[in-house]
Amino acid sequence: MAIFGWLEKRPALAWNLAVLYAGAIFLFSAMPIPPQPPIGFDITKIEHALEYFIFAILLITALRGKNPVGYYPVVLAVLIAALYGISDEVHQFFVPGRCMSIYDVLADWAGAFIAAFIHKRL
Repeated sequence: MAIFGWLEKRPALAWNLAVLYAGAIFLFSAMPIPPQPPIGFDITKIEHALEYFIFAILLITALRGKNPVGYYPVVLAVLIAALYGISDEVHQFFVPGRCMSIYDVLADWAGAFIAAFIHKRL
């Protein structure tokens, strides 16, 4: 994780960024979505995957901290991101103009899994 090596040495900052990012996810999913014209495919799945890819990278960086050895931080980061994705969809169920979608959860998980597989190459 060459890009995030500096951040791995500052676990408190990495955790703050991960928590702030989770808060941003919550705030944006609390906003009603205005009707959008169809564009041929559902771009929101790509947005979900990218959103949770970034979240998982931040979590991996925070969990690795000063001890970047082993797969435990990666597995835990994917699990946290996946559970947060589920809770985000449940939260959206209660937001006017939004709905809960298993496909959004799957896109969230896909983004987190992709992060797990390529985090060392970043």
